[in-house]
Amino acid sequence: MENNEKISEAELKNTLRIVYDSLEADGYVPAKQLTEYILSQDPAYITCLNNARGIMRNIDRDLLLSVLIENFMKN
Repeated sequence: MENNEKISEAELKNTLRIVYDSLEADGYVPAKQLTEYILSQDPAYITCLNNARGIMRNIDRDLLLSVLIENFMKN
């Protein structure tokens, strides 16, 4: 995931699912933790379980927000 422009929406969704599931498995409320991470860019909001923190660091925040907003507006 070196070039964020080449990440497909499906890859981004799968990546976010891994992070979401890891947060949930570690006892966190995933939506809250992801929101705080997006707002602050502080990786401490993401668990290290399943390398979720490392995975999130490879996702461009602007790209993530753009895809989330586009998908929210479609539904």
